[in-house]
Amino acid sequence: MLNKLVCPVITRLFIYDCSEQALLSICVLTPNLIYLRIKQLVSTDDSSNFNSILTLIPQSSSLKQLHIASTINRLNNIQLIGRLIDLYQSSLEHLTLEISLNNPVDGYYLQRILEPCQHLKKFSLAFNYCHDETEQIDILQQFQSDWWLDSRRPPVLIFCDKHRETLIFSMPCYLDDYIWFPIDPEDWLLNKGHLDSFDVRFMKQKSIRFANHNRQLITLDLVHIIGHVFRASEQELSILHWDFISPNVLLEQVSFLFFSVSN
Repeated sequence: MLNKLVCPVITRLFIYDCSEQALLSICVLTPNLIYLRIKQLVSTDDSSNFNSILTLIPQSSSLKQLHIASTINRLNNIQLIGRLIDLYQSSLEHLTLEISLNNPVDGYYLQRILEPCQHLKKFSLAFNYCHDETEQIDILQQFQSDWWLDSRRPPVLIFCDKHRETLIFSMPCYLDDYIWFPIDPEDWLLNKGHLDSFDVRFMKQKSIRFANHNRQLITLDLVHIIGHVFRASEQELSILHWDFISPNVLLEQVSFLFFSVSN
């Protein structure tokens, strides 16, 4: 029945709200898509017919750009998105995933679905999910395989926010979402490189919020991170219960930087 409704002339689609099942149907009906963006993907309760619909999607796809977000409603997992990426692996060049999940995302699984995409020039990943018992260091190790550490792949930043949610971003990040960043620099886990590297940046984050329930003192390391990582214009910085660990040293640093720039 779906094949009778095929629209071969459609090559670009932007859809604001879409269910997982509707997404599959769209992929069947528009075999010549080059660009597809879903603003908000919603989980489908009944996934029993997913496999039958997936078989109708043409393997020799022309899709080059796929952008899927699900930030208002949480998806149960990204298995369906993984199946789509597998079908489009021969043509996909640009991929963006901004997904809120009910369950953890696995770095090994992400590698498994991305590695076969030989024409993939750029991908941007942003995941958040409710914190479970998994240690942050264990999550970090999932992104330290040879494939992830290759210079052709972006650095991955992992941290836990004040709501005990785990957040995973490929760098640089172009989101401007409501995020609470950890105040302790030791909690900024990077799979490779250093926090002062050129790629580790939030390019559009205007509201910079730091949780500080334990009333930790602000260190110079955190000041340097803020100055380097956040690159948007007209930023607003909010730190709960702040005080500096070395106010005199901080003043000397700021004075030195001002003097250097002035001269």
